[in-house]
Amino acid sequence: MGSRHQLPVDICAGWVAGGTLLAGITEEGPPLHVGPVASDVRAADDPLAWHDFDPLGCHATRRHRRLDVWHNGETAQADCFFRDSFADADGVETVVHEYGLRATVDRATSRVVSCEATAGPLPYPECPNALASAGRVAGISVNALRREVRDGFVGPNTCTHLNDTLRSLQDVSALLGALRDDPSRLIERPHAIRRARFDSP
Repeated sequence: MGSRHQLPVDICAGWVAGGTLLAGITEEGPPLHVGPVASDVRAADDPLAWHDFDPLGCHATRRHRRLDVWHNGETAQADCFFRDSFADADGVETVVHEYGLRATVDRATSRVVSCEATAGPLPYPECPNALASAGRVAGISVNALRREVRDGFVGPNTCTHLNDTLRSLQDVSALLGALRDDPSRLIERPHAIRRARFDSP
């Protein structure tokens, strides 16, 4: 392992100076914390929520994302889910990182009114310290979230995985456009649209 000054110290809450990760790091790397067995993200009563996908292969990783958007008077509500998971040699899939977001967007200005993050399983006890950073997107246009989060959300009060989830809220703009332009895409409740995606590197 290289010297300590070469490590990404304080780049995020998990890598905070003096934290569990850095205190336990060795020549073999950071301490390994295996998360809980991954629950099924699909729901029997909501067949449109996710694409079909195969079980995760051994030694493979997967990233799940879901973004629901609906109208609520003069605002739009967004509900976002993020999960990274890993399957071991026996094919047991466990959660590495998991976050949820609830955001309110002003439909007239396209600016975020409020945003709150919740934590699922995370690898280190310091990781939830990043949750409050979600509130910092309030006042930012959803059309600028990728740039603003990329440029401004760095340090031990943030999380690179939560940042990824915050950047994905920029897609709210496209979904609101779809609601406006193609009402036939409305599902479940009036003025609601869903986008679900998963990526398997």
